[in-house]
Amino acid sequence: KTEQAVALYDDFFPDFAGTFYEPQVSVYTLEALEKVGRAEDGLTQLEKMIVVLGSREMANQDLDLLRRCIGSYSEASVRNRGAEKTLETLGNFPGLDPNNQALMTWLKMQKVIVLQTMRSELKKDAPEYAALTTRIDQEFREMEQFEVKQLSEIALKMIGDYLSNSDNPFLGVRYYEELLVRENPDADKLKASADLGLGRLEARRPDKAAQNSARDRFRRVIEKYGDKALEPDAWLELGRVDMALERWADAKEAFAKINQNKKWLTAVERAESNYNYGVCLEKVGDLGGALQAYNAVWVTATKYVEWSSQAFEKVMILGFQDIEANNTDPIVIRAKKIEYYELLKLKMFQWQQFEETDALRRLKRRLPEMRDELGITVEEEKAIDFKLGLDQVAPAPAK
Repeated sequence: KTEQAVALYDDFFPDFAGTFYEPQVSVYTLEALEKVGRAEDGLTQLEKMIVVLGSREMANQDLDLLRRCIGSYSEASVRNRGAEKTLETLGNFPGLDPNNQALMTWLKMQKVIVLQTMRSELKKDAPEYAALTTRIDQEFREMEQFEVKQLSEIALKMIGDYLSNSDNPFLGVRYYEELLVRENPDADKLKASADLGLGRLEARRPDKAAQNSARDRFRRVIEKYGDKALEPDAWLELGRVDMALERWADAKEAFAKINQNKKWLTAVERAESNYNYGVCLEKVGDLGGALQAYNAVWVTATKYVEWSSQAFEKVMILGFQDIEANNTDPIVIRAKKIEYYELLKLKMFQWQQFEETDALRRLKRRLPEMRDELGITVEEEKAIDFKLGLDQVAPAPAK
């Protein structure tokens, strides 16, 4: 196949240059030329085709082919010229009209992809990681200066996503809104993402009108667009905004939906969902179901301490309430509460390595409070330590 592709290239050029299939032949033969040591021939030819494709009138553009050409060019250039030389060329692209904002945006987005790939190979605390982040930020700042209506659909999405995660997230609104008003197949593919992004921004506003608008957007993502990849995120956001609106029954259903789909979302997002499910159950009066949900979080998602510590705190509170509601004998009540004290003491020892959260700090303060409330004696404390295997353990150093 390599020989055939190289032969096709040599047969096609220069006799058929400028004909309809020149871009397709250029991108198709690039890898083969690379394999026989002629990468520069292929890269130089593809540079010409990128300018040709990117200079067509909007109505005549083949964006899929343009994307493929730029992506293939960039990958081959990195392999043969190196990342920095590729970035330099993408930034000063041969033959590019400086007034062609649309093509300039495509090339800038490819620069971002190269920079992000370079950054992904580094640890976050490396100085080079921060330097690459600064360079990525600079590319997006420059793209912000472009006329919104001249940007491609994928550029609108990428810039909107970038800005919505920046220090000024609401700057992303106009890019998402522009996507939603466009009527073409490329925009249609990204409208679910734009609605989700706008909904997330509206959900952050304190007024109920914005939050209700966000709710409508999340429901559209779920019910209208049919984008299965975004459905889990939309359910999570819907549950969050329903909690903010104190629509506890609706929020409960959203988190129940997530919990039923075991492959949805990341592990930490599932921990959040299960914790929020417990909160909603508690709000609608199902304390038994809430306890079950909270227990599931701290038992199965312990390392996600933001959620496991809150869940464990809830277990302590609801557990005491349950004991008092279902027992009248003070001796039985004290014995059952001591079991919770033992559990709390063990967990505070086991969770020493975790980064402190507000809930963890409250739980640590709660331990001596419970000891005093229950009137636990020195001898009882020693017996508890022996039972838990803590009698030979040196106390943890103070933080």
